[in-house]
Amino acid sequence: VSNGLGQSKYLSLKKPSFYPPNYLFGIAWSIIYLLYIYSWTQASNYTNINYIFLLNMFLNIFWCFSFFTLGNIMLALVVLFSLDVVLIIQIALMYKDNLLASLLLLPYLLWCCFASVLNYNILILNR
Repeated sequence: VSNGLGQSKYLSLKKPSFYPPNYLFGIAWSIIYLLYIYSWTQASNYTNINYIFLLNMFLNIFWCFSFFTLGNIMLALVVLFSLDVVLIIQIALMYKDNLLASLLLLPYLLWCCFASVLNYNILILNR
C-alpha cells in the first residue's frame, strides 16, 4: 500500500498528450452528476435498479480512494473497468423500462471509458 498520491505527486505524474485541462474535469463531472441524479429519479420506481445505482456510486468513490488516497493506479484501473461494466449493465437494464433514464447515462459511460484510457496511460507512463 502506497502512502497516496497527494496533490504534488499527482501533479508530477506523467500524463498522456490527450490529457484534458484540469478545469474540464469539474465541468464534465457537474454535468454527469446532474444527468445521473435525474436518471436515478426517473428509474427510482424500479427497486432492482436502485441497487445498481448504489453499486455504481460505490465504485466511483472507490476509484477516487484507490487512485488518490492509496496511490494505487493499477487498482484504480481495475475499479474503473468494473465501473465501465456496471454502467453498461445499468444502461441495458434501464433501457427496457425507461429509455430516457438509460440515455442520460451515456455521457457518463463515455467519460468513464475515456477515464479508463487516461488511467491506463498514466499507469504505463509512470512505471
